[in-house]
Amino acid sequence: MVPYPARLEMYLRWEYQARFPEMRLDILNRGKIQQEAPEELKRFERDVFDLKPALVIWQVGTNAVFHNYDINKVAEDIADGLDQLSRQECDVILMDSQYVTAMLLDDKVDASEQMMSLIAAAASRAKVNLFRRWALMRHWHIHKGVALADMIDPDDTQDRLHQNDWSTMQVSQALFGAIRDMLTKMDQCLSLG
Repeated sequence: MVPYPARLEMYLRWEYQARFPEMRLDILNRGKIQQEAPEELKRFERDVFDLKPALVIWQVGTNAVFHNYDINKVAEDIADGLDQLSRQECDVILMDSQYVTAMLLDDKVDASEQMMSLIAAAASRAKVNLFRRWALMRHWHIHKGVALADMIDPDDTQDRLHQNDWSTMQVSQALFGAIRDMLTKMDQCLSLG
């Protein structure tokens, strides 16, 4: 399965390479399996700031719920991370959790909903873009009739946490569309000014 950062890079290159041939567009995936905001903050200097990115997409919340972190502490760390990112010369997109079976079990669903609220509040306070993956995937399930099993990696029979190829592609396309829309609006503002 191709993860969303590689797909997003491909979509962005297709869209912008011909228009801006001198621009180099690379997406570096610095996510680590089973890490959450508390561990990620320790790597910000080396894995984010030293690279001087134009855009940071920070995916948070899933491991906090799945591994039973103190979600209020995670929310504080997300706020701290967003504060650190605000002092960098980059745009930020905060991405919340995937809407999958593991996050909807009886012992996880309340924490999942609370984590999504805390993430949204942190994004709002920091005035950064929030990509609501949870709401997007929930919409597929509730309103489009996509079964949860049809969004989960078929090899993930134990955890039922990881997205399959189809849902990863859909998330990648939606994220690309959001970035493209943002860039189009910026373009329009610049041409008016």
